[in-house]
Amino acid sequence: MRSAKQLIHENNEKRELLTTENKQLYEDFLIYMRTELRIAEYESEELLMDILDHLLEAQENGKDATTLFGSKPKEYAEELIASLPEEKKRYVFPFVISQVFNLLGLFGFIYGLGQLILPYFIPIPKSISLGNSIGLIMIILAMTYFGIIVFFKLIRSTLFTQNKKQTRHTMWKAGLLGGGSFAIIMLFTWILPDFGPEVQVDWWMYFITGFILVVLSKLIGRVNAQTRFVN
Repeated sequence: MRSAKQLIHENNEKRELLTTENKQLYEDFLIYMRTELRIAEYESEELLMDILDHLLEAQENGKDATTLFGSKPKEYAEELIASLPEEKKRYVFPFVISQVFNLLGLFGFIYGLGQLILPYFIPIPKSISLGNSIGLIMIILAMTYFGIIVFFKLIRSTLFTQNKKQTRHTMWKAGLLGGGSFAIIMLFTWILPDFGPEVQVDWWMYFITGFILVVLSKLIGRVNAQTRFVN
């Protein structure tokens, strides 16, 4: 029995056999399925592989992707999604948390780099308020969680369309989402009062924390994938 990871790897290789037009439509279909967090990953990857096999067979017989997906591929995708089992919440939550940890880890690297370089140009306080920092982390966690969900929805809205204007509008929305989220975080950084003990943090501590968070992100993702396969 192949794991979801093996199915994804095999799918990546087989997709290269598709024609340009068939590949574009199939990849829209694939992204639409994979960005639906409610459905079980393994079953959806099995279904995607079956569809790819049928599409390759149709292509050998001189048919294109519309023969398989019909004139309304988005509706066809929704019908298939409705037939798939839902992903268990204990798998969805670790996936989102792994993404949050990864983003926080990257933020730690960037912030640590700023703490290393900026003191050569402007004075930077090295002490932080522990209560304030915990509050900001909770806000970042919430913003990232909902940001992932909204970002996936924006991606899905650009699929199965040749309307470049609509795609540009969606990219603007994604940019506004990112910029707005950052602005909200900066606003809370400004208005959230300092409370709790003061802690001195050197630049290298941000680097270490960022590294640990990125490693935890990878471990959580790997364990979650293995648990799905076993169950």
